Amino acid sequence: VESALAMLEETASKLPRDLREVFWDEPRRAALRRATSFDGATQSKTIESVRDPRAPKIEAQTLSAISMARPAEDKLARVLEIVREIATEHDLPRLLKKVTDHAIALLGGERGFVVLANDDGSLEVHASRDRKGDDPHAQFSRSVAEKVVETGEPVVALRAREDARLAEAVSVHQLAIQSIACVPVRGAPPLGRPIGALYVETRARPGSRFEQELPILSAFADQ
Repeated sequence: VESALAMLEETASKLPRDLREVFWDEPRRAALRRATSFDGATQSKTIESVRDPRAPKIEAQTLSAISMARPAEDKLARVLEIVREIATEHDLPRLLKKVTDHAIALLGGERGFVVLANDDGSLEVHASRDRKGDDPHAQFSRSVAEKVVETGEPVVALRAREDARLAEAVSVHQLAIQSIACVPVRGAPPLGRPIGALYVETRARPGSRFEQELPILSAFADQ
């Protein structure tokens, strides 16, 4: 347990503050952290009792946290490398393309967009990408992006055309969008108001990882 936690602590220490919070909020890692709050004798007893089928559910979850530590580490290491890569890019068009490409890859999406607000409040597309690269003529649900920028709240829908929240989003039906994940891009503190949105979608199939990866996408957009 201690070695698994040490490995997680090392990775978390290298992440930006908002990504660290997302990292430790993940249920398996939270369970592992709780397990190490016991003394050594209690830890040993906990691990031994996991092997007993009569053991409480929380102890099985703790063992799962240990066994899943390495895949989680691989994933967070990948996110860390992405953050490092975009931090070294100072050309805005190239930066936004990289951000969009990584967002598509993280969620398993088909296409993605970065839209930023003009002075009059209208949204302008600054990056439009699919898995092959630039997709300048691609359309997306502008009403969903506008809602995210207006409210500052993310929107995720796995079955967008059946989602009551998107009933008035005509573009969702016209474009036959299956899944949407859209998160705000915020301005500099202290206000941190939304200045745009990072948008990912699928049409050929549901986005199975969209809900699971939404916290990572939000933290990624904040960078």
